[in-house]
Amino acid sequence: MKSAIARLSAETTSLLGDGLRRATDYVQANELLEHLSGIEGFFVRELELEQCLALLEPAVAVAEDSNRREYGDFQTPASLTDAICSRLVQEQLTPDVVIEPTFGQGTFLISALTHFPALKAVHGVEIHEPYCWQAKFAILELFIRNPALKRPRIFLHRADVFKFDFRALTTQLNGQDTVLVLGNPPWVTNA
Repeated sequence: MKSAIARLSAETTSLLGDGLRRATDYVQANELLEHLSGIEGFFVRELELEQCLALLEPAVAVAEDSNRREYGDFQTPASLTDAICSRLVQEQLTPDVVIEPTFGQGTFLISALTHFPALKAVHGVEIHEPYCWQAKFAILELFIRNPALKRPRIFLHRADVFKFDFRALTTQLNGQDTVLVLGNPPWVTNA
C-alpha cells in the first residue's frame, strides 16, 4: 500500500485523507470509494483502512517496494496499453465487460476504463498484493481527476490466476454481454 500511496498526487492524497477520516469504519469508507471509483470492496478489513489512514499522514515516509525484475516482472507501459485499446476502438470493439487476468499495476485497467465508455463491469485478478493496491489507487485517482468518466462496477480479486475460478464470473454475466479478455500474461526469464 505504501508504494501505491506514494504515486498519488497531492490533490488526490488530500481528498482521500479528508474523505476517509470522516468514515466511521471500513464499510463506510468502501461506500465512499465505490462512489468515487466504482471499485467494490476497496478495503477487505478494518486494519487496511487504518493502515491507509496512517500512510496518508504527512509525516509518514513512504518507501517503494523492491524491484521484481529479477523474477521476470515487467509491467506493460501505459503508452502500449493505450495504443492497444485505441486500436480495439478503431476496430469498433465495444465490450460490456473487461477481464484482466493478471492486472499488475493496472495499466490495462486504466486504459480500458478510459477507452471503453460502455463498460458495465471490470474484473481483474492479481496475486501480488502491492500491485493490487497500486491498481486500486490508480483507478481511484483516474476517477477523481475525471469525474465525468463513467464508473462501471469494478471487482479486483487478489488471487493466483492459475487457481482463480473464472467460471464463477459467468454467473454474473448477461448472455448478451460482449466480454473482452485483455492483458499481458506474465513470463519469467529465469528458472
